[in-house]
Amino acid sequence: HQYRTARIECTTARVQKANPKMSLLQNNKPSRMEGHTPFLRLAGLAALLLAAAMLMFSCTGGTEGGNTSDSTDAVTDAPVNFPDLWDENGVNFRIVRPDECTKAEKEAAMKIRDLLSAFSGKAPEITTDFLMPGEEYDAESFDILIGQTSYPESQQIMSESAGYDKYLVKTVGHKIVVFGWSDVSMGLAADSLGTVISGSNGKFPSGINVEESSGSLLDGMPQYRSDGHTVIYSMGDREYQSIIEKTTADEWRDYCKKLLGEGYELCSEREVNGNLFAQYLRSDVGIYTYFTPFNKTARIIIGPASNFSATSGDSTGGSTAKPVLTMIGRTFSQNSTFRGLPANSGLMCFTLRLEDGRFIVIDGGIAIDAFADGIYNALVSQSADPNNIEIAAWIITHTHNDHTGGFIRFTDKYGSRVKIDELILNFPSDSTCREGKEDTNRKTTLNNFKRYYPSGKLTKVHSGELRNIGGAEIEFLYTQEDYYTSSRTFDDTPYWNNTSMIFSVTIAGQKIMFLGDSQVDSNGIAVRMYGSHLKSDICQVAHHGGEGGTTGVYTAIDPDVALFTTSDELFPLYLTDAHNAHLVKNLHVKEVINAANRITEFYLPYTVGTYKITDSGN
Repeated sequence: HQYRTARIECTTARVQKANPKMSLLQNNKPSRMEGHTPFLRLAGLAALLLAAAMLMFSCTGGTEGGNTSDSTDAVTDAPVNFPDLWDENGVNFRIVRPDECTKAEKEAAMKIRDLLSAFSGKAPEITTDFLMPGEEYDAESFDILIGQTSYPESQQIMSESAGYDKYLVKTVGHKIVVFGWSDVSMGLAADSLGTVISGSNGKFPSGINVEESSGSLLDGMPQYRSDGHTVIYSMGDREYQSIIEKTTADEWRDYCKKLLGEGYELCSEREVNGNLFAQYLRSDVGIYTYFTPFNKTARIIIGPASNFSATSGDSTGGSTAKPVLTMIGRTFSQNSTFRGLPANSGLMCFTLRLEDGRFIVIDGGIAIDAFADGIYNALVSQSADPNNIEIAAWIITHTHNDHTGGFIRFTDKYGSRVKIDELILNFPSDSTCREGKEDTNRKTTLNNFKRYYPSGKLTKVHSGELRNIGGAEIEFLYTQEDYYTSSRTFDDTPYWNNTSMIFSVTIAGQKIMFLGDSQVDSNGIAVRMYGSHLKSDICQVAHHGGEGGTTGVYTAIDPDVALFTTSDELFPLYLTDAHNAHLVKNLHVKEVINAANRITEFYLPYTVGTYKITDSGN
């Protein structure tokens, strides 16, 4: 799901590929820092610029009278006599992919290898663009280059493909370049070469020149800066995220000006703790972009305008009702255990009555009647008109079934009785969920909303967004996009809970922090992004009170009230964990309350000690 427009690396291997006569640096494998992200060193940059200059000189023939007989052109316009794709001796082309390839590039290389092997009867060699000390780039070897290799032929094709939506299969010099910006387009490029291979009978065709569009929205995303260095991931729901590292706030602002010049209209912008956020729309395409100074990173998210928040519909609401936060815990198992103790009740399930009498629901527990009925009964008991219950927004933190299940069962059982205006979430893509074994939860959640509320608004929210619904100010602080770097995806973590949203709700003068099932990584990102801005009055502790919470995030939040959502048996054990002990003993917590199998109400603004248990257990 990751695409890169360039290898931000500079070693002698890379310099030699531009001009094999040069040897300015020792040819060692690039050093790795900060999660295996390649970094550009100053000396390397100078070498790369010099190499590029010499390459341009050699391609243009230099100045009049100059001696270019010793230079070696990496890409030449001279006609090339290609060999057959295969003969009795085997396949006559190597397959070369980037040394640090994306999953899509690896799959493309394997697909082409398997096709060539099936037709020729012999497997071709697959190698990478990395050169060992003493090796030199060979411009005259016959290779099939996959994706964003550092070979000049690949770089030439990348420079010719200005639109991120494009995929290409072309012969350049002695190479066949197979290239696409995205996982979808990379697969289509491999399929295009596959069509050539299947119809060739081993004979090389008279030139290959394929340039097509993958049909995504990526052509609507202007380049961030002229060097082209970017990483693009598919984020699901037809959205793509471009990540630009080692940038500045000024460069980000310049990009925002570029969006205006491209016809995008600014819909919202804000700054929080030095983080810069902005949303733009152009016809049916939306772009949400932000800059985070802690990691000097800009993110650009493009997708259908219908995915984005329609903030014009937000309402401050009328003061017709006293806000109430309700924590719903239910018994969901008779034999579930964790760390040797019963883990049979609790789970993340909250409702919030708004000042205008509507409701917000957050997650919902698992897909059983106990949670569906618990939610419905809470809404009925707090509604001015039980026959006209309106949920202004249902927010789901992530796809795990103990968070989506309550929504699924509730809509199946009460979908015809209760109106839901908007479903707010940010789930990863289908393919990412499939690899995380979360695709069923994802699909069922979305399908149920479409089935029961076809006119409802489905919103994919992003970090930094601020909504005001019925007098509740909702600030989304972390979404799954924040986890990605140029070299890290959800393929690199065993903790799916890093996809969980973090957000706060400010209502009746108090701030409530919802951490969902956030983990060490996501909590760390939130702390580095927002610092003391996370300070809250009430905190739903991370991951029901289990692993994932950190002393850093709790120090920043420093709440008066801590809400756990686990069983009464596990609750005392969780309190001994270092992060929870820090929360309840070292900070300013005045009250700690556990959900277990009870329904607990907190009238807002909440005064410590005034909570009310309306259901003592199911």
